[in-house]
Amino acid sequence: MTGTGLAAASTPRHQGQDGRAAFAASAREVRAAGQFRSGNYVVLLRQAPAATYQGGITGVPATARNGSFDPDASGVKAYRGFLTRQQSTVAGQHAVSVRERYTVAINGFSAHLSGTQARGLAKDPRVLAVSQDRLVHTDSVRTVGPHATSEFLGLTHHGQPVHGWNPKTAGKGVVVGVIDSGIWPENPAFAGTRLKHRKHVTRQHPGPIFVGHSHHTAFRKGDGHTFRGTCRPGQRFKANTCNSKVISARYFDTGFLQTTPRNQWSPAEFKSARDGVGHGSHTSSTAAGDYGVKAKLFHQGVGRITGIAPAAKIATYKALWATAADPTEASGTTSDIIAAIDKAVGDGVDVINYSVGPQGGDSDIIDPVAVAFLNAAASGVFVAAAGGNDGPTPATASNVSPWVTTAAASTWQNPDGTVVLGNGKKILGVSHTADGTSGRLVYAKNVRRKKTGSDGASAAECGLGTLSRAKAHGTIILCDRGTNLFVNKLAEVKRVHAAGVIIGDVDQPDVVPLSSPLPSVSVHTAGRSTILSYIKRKGTAHARLVAGNATGHKSAPVPEVADFSSRGPAQIDADVLKPDVAAPGVSVLAAVAPPSNGGLHFDFFDGTSMATPHIAGLAAWQLGKHPNLHPDVLRSMFMTTAHDTVTPSGHRNKNAFAQGSGQVSPLRLGDPGLVFPAGLHDWFAWLEGQGISTGSGVNGIQGYNLNEPSILVSALVSSVTVTREVKNVSGHRETYRASYAGGSHLRVSFGKKGSFHKRLRFAIGAGKTRTIKIRIISHGGLNSFASGFVSLTSKQHRVRVPVVARPLALSVTPSVSGTNTSGNVHITGKAGSTGTVSATVQGLVGSAPAPGTVQGDGGTLANADVTSFTVPAGTRVSRIDLDAGAGSNDLDLYLFADDGTPFDPSTDPLVALSASGSASERLLGRIPAGDYWVVVDGFDVASGGGDYTLTTWNVSNGDNGNLNLAPVSQPVSKGSSFSITGSYSGLNASRVYFGQVTSTLGSQSGTTFVTIRP
Repeated sequence: MTGTGLAAASTPRHQGQDGRAAFAASAREVRAAGQFRSGNYVVLLRQAPAATYQGGITGVPATARNGSFDPDASGVKAYRGFLTRQQSTVAGQHAVSVRERYTVAINGFSAHLSGTQARGLAKDPRVLAVSQDRLVHTDSVRTVGPHATSEFLGLTHHGQPVHGWNPKTAGKGVVVGVIDSGIWPENPAFAGTRLKHRKHVTRQHPGPIFVGHSHHTAFRKGDGHTFRGTCRPGQRFKANTCNSKVISARYFDTGFLQTTPRNQWSPAEFKSARDGVGHGSHTSSTAAGDYGVKAKLFHQGVGRITGIAPAAKIATYKALWATAADPTEASGTTSDIIAAIDKAVGDGVDVINYSVGPQGGDSDIIDPVAVAFLNAAASGVFVAAAGGNDGPTPATASNVSPWVTTAAASTWQNPDGTVVLGNGKKILGVSHTADGTSGRLVYAKNVRRKKTGSDGASAAECGLGTLSRAKAHGTIILCDRGTNLFVNKLAEVKRVHAAGVIIGDVDQPDVVPLSSPLPSVSVHTAGRSTILSYIKRKGTAHARLVAGNATGHKSAPVPEVADFSSRGPAQIDADVLKPDVAAPGVSVLAAVAPPSNGGLHFDFFDGTSMATPHIAGLAAWQLGKHPNLHPDVLRSMFMTTAHDTVTPSGHRNKNAFAQGSGQVSPLRLGDPGLVFPAGLHDWFAWLEGQGISTGSGVNGIQGYNLNEPSILVSALVSSVTVTREVKNVSGHRETYRASYAGGSHLRVSFGKKGSFHKRLRFAIGAGKTRTIKIRIISHGGLNSFASGFVSLTSKQHRVRVPVVARPLALSVTPSVSGTNTSGNVHITGKAGSTGTVSATVQGLVGSAPAPGTVQGDGGTLANADVTSFTVPAGTRVSRIDLDAGAGSNDLDLYLFADDGTPFDPSTDPLVALSASGSASERLLGRIPAGDYWVVVDGFDVASGGGDYTLTTWNVSNGDNGNLNLAPVSQPVSKGSSFSITGSYSGLNASRVYFGQVTSTLGSQSGTTFVTIRP
């Protein structure tokens, strides 16, 4: 990349044929696409940031070379100054006051903008994107064995290091930057020595140190570069708090304060890098906490825990904050998070842990956080990111950009607990605190405080103040799980002096063990029913809460992908497989912040937030041994060495949308044999294929041709050939055999000398690369995803690549057009199965363009032209075209719902918007029947107004008889091409005609839009 950086295409995100906007799928998407109202925004500029600027501007030398960025390199400071001046120029021309600036991992600024300013910046050719400053959240759940995941991963055995993992060197010379809710520095997981004050660091004295008499820190890393951080003082966090473990601590709250004033923060929150909720402490200690730390719960020892890379240093970047409304969850704004990323890359971190994400998955490629991580990865920083907790719903995965390593959460131990009933029945559940306690068994609903008027449902869930102390004292209480918070249940049973508690699922798919001062067991719905039936029998019921599995039945198999773990495919591109790998993310014990965790210093948390630092820590471990490993190589190592998770029945899990490549395998991680290299060029090619102009001159590619260690083809019509490039990193020449194993609906072969074979044998020298062509052919199973694995096997290595594809029956030309009142249009297609293709016409509908003239208003809609528009019931597709007249006027097209009152853009719901930088706009898609307002606005119009024509269509299922197809039915064989000719005649020269042709093969249909301009 030269002087121009990542650039948006000339049209906005939601667009259809001919580069014009299509109707968005939801109001949320429409607002993301461009409904600009007054608010807080992040403005991204096209010019490359310092982390990826490779030169190209006269007199401004490159600041990044060969996928590496040194913040201390000459020219970085000058180039950042250049970007600052550019930002000031852009902001000044739009009368914008800049709040914060970003110049390292991203080039842009945050500001409060009016709707007009936001729209104007979005159309500025120097601007990449204008994004609302939204809230994102941690991806964890409080669950409020062996207790060290390092034991499960095979790094330790009975607490002792094994297999080449040495706690004294694992991550040595590496800095892990944790963007999260801060850190509780007094926790023993972060113990270290005091930093000395020195002038500088050297190879002999690498530090970390305080530089001079300041609170700035420095540390010479294993790659020879110097990390330069800051121990920023704040509330209960002194400048000398940093130590030889936590070598930098910053906090970012500028954006959050715009949405949540200080008086609305949680009382346990701190305006400093000190952790307010415990989430950041948990992820930090998991990734790089000290070795062999004694952990206690309620004054009882529960074993020792260790970070995955205990020799690594931690740099804290607090950008998430707890509110009084939700003191147990941390959230932050986009602007604060990219400020943290910008600082982390500028400081010189090697790894970023990002256990954060939007709810419901990513839906925008040009997301500021994704762009910042693109530049971070391109500059050599490995990014581990949480996949989200919205599973098992498909297409909910977060942080799905191909330059980050996205983590799914898996089980890793069985915290079994058993409820032994007085009748001898034993019910398996989960527990951290069962200890053999026994007592009279009661159902919470039956021991409620009737005099207080507490309802049965609240009491059944052990709501605060609902239980009778006289009835419940000394008993074991069955509480329904329901909606009452666990912390409230525990507080209530403790208030009535119960001896123990059983949490019974009502309709939840999973059970959650509690961290409780009382003995407790959580049971499934069936177990709850058994306990209730026992309680209802005559006589007094009794129970005993036993640790472990005392039922004689097998415990649940591990590792299993957690039910809550978000699933793929990625919303932004269904041809990129996400998540990447699974790691322990259920009942993970690590450091927390005492004020918001019941005084505990350690606790069990669940979530992809907990899986992510395992990936970050393992990356730090590898970077400690090989400091120059590039992020794409590390990501490939994780994926190709992974192994399958299991299903609840114990069988191999074949769902790549749940596990990605599989469960991370640390013992194989350091010796992958082959890797799939990728970098900025590859990622730009993918972006170009998604319609994003990068300014790099790189040709676009489909997602399935991105050089990933996975293959996903979401629309496989008969066959497709993909290419992959592998590099030998074993250090010696090897001979590999390529093969495929998987479901019956895919046939996979490998190219050699112009033909394809089921197996391929090839030799590859040390450090050499080779291109492999892989052909995937469908074999039944239409409209369903099929999967398997390509294996590249040598005597020493096995490289595994997941293959997922969805066979489809056909594909057709998306749109055709014609001229004159009579003529022909030609539609071509490809068959994915053998059968008969039938074609039908919807339309054509003729509509006369309506002329108009609109005055400019800068996007305020004050001078907009408004036209009513009705969509009748039974409409299959609607279209609205705005064609600008002569001149360089910039017009925008809006569609608002008509609520029955005169048009008011401040109250009428926006349905769709096309507001590109071009003169003409289009809306195309299916919308519900009803009344609407079509609004034409003159964003930038010459004196005297801008001329235009507005044309609207509603197409129903009917054939209007003005487009005749030949043939209307034809036999096809799998893999064959077919064509359909549409002949039209007798059209009115004063109208423009629109409709569609639907081609059907079996149960699948494809649509071709038809436009005729006589």
